[in-house]
Amino acid sequence: MYDILLKNGLIVDGTGEKAYQADLAVENGKIAAISPAIDPGLAKETVDVSGLVVAPGFIDMHSHSDLSFLRDDRGEAKLYQGVTSELVGQCGYSPYPCPPGKEDVIEAFGRTAVGNFAACSLEAYVNGAAKRGNKMGTNLLPLIGHGTLRCGFAGYENRS
Repeated sequence: MYDILLKNGLIVDGTGEKAYQADLAVENGKIAAISPAIDPGLAKETVDVSGLVVAPGFIDMHSHSDLSFLRDDRGEAKLYQGVTSELVGQCGYSPYPCPPGKEDVIEAFGRTAVGNFAACSLEAYVNGAAKRGNKMGTNLLPLIGHGTLRCGFAGYENRS
C-alpha cells in the first residue's frame, strides 16, 4: 500500500520532456509509481492536486541558510517554493572552520538569536546544531567560506 497518492497532477519530471497529467504514488519517502490513473484504494492518503505542478525538488545553488535553519528548522519558506537542497557557505561566509583559540574571530559570523555556532570544523558545527535537536527541512550542501578561512587564520590584518 502506498503512503500517499497525488491525484491529477501536472508532472514535470526534470528530464526535459513535456509536462503530462498523471497520478504519483509515494511509499517509504520515495516515488513508487507514476501512472495516468492509480486507484485511490491503494493509498493510505490521497491528495487531489488538480491544477498543481508535481516536480522534483529544486536546488538553491546560492543560499544563505547556514544559520537560519537553527531558528526555523522546518525551512518552510524554502519548502513552499519547492527547494529541497541548499548550497550554503556563499559570499565567503561560513560559521566554520576556525583554528582552536580563534573562535572570537569567527564568532561574529556564527552568532545568531539562538546562540553562537562558530565552530572549528564542519563536524563541530553539525554536532552543535544536533544538540539543539534541529533537523533541517532541506538538505544542506556546505561550502567553506573563503572569508571565514582568511579571518580565522590571518585575522583582520590587511595583508596579502
